[in-house]
This record gives sequence, structure tokens and C-alpha cells, in this order.
Amino acid sequence: MRKISLTMLALTIVLGWLLPNASYAEVTSNYQNPLTGGADPTIARAADGYYYSASSGDNNITLKKT
Repeated sequence: MRKISLTMLALTIVLGWLLPNASYAEVTSNYQNPLTGGADPTIARAADGYYYSASSGDNNITLKKT
């Protein structure tokens, strides 16, 4: 029991030292959707076997069937 407690204490100390020093990725640009232009792109497969793609932008809504 004492060995487990010492191991947990050592692990807590190591994680407490490592986690504040972790680096984070800095986001500097916006993501550009390579498939469709516009906001809120959605792709769904219907029961008829076709894929439907919808997106919005510039005061319009675009619906494509593939």
C-alpha cells in the first residue's frame, strides 16, 4: 500500500511539473474548405444513393446532388 502511495505521489509531482510546460499550437489563419465555398458546408447521403451537399454564403444557399 505504501509503495502505491509513493508511486502516485511521484507521478503527481512529475505531471504537475510537465503539464504547465506543455506547448500549444498557435492558430494564425482561418480554415479554407477545399470542397465547397461558403459557410456551414454539409454533405449527406440520401436513400436514393446520391450525395447532397449544401452550403450558404453571399445571401444564397447552394444545394448540389452527386
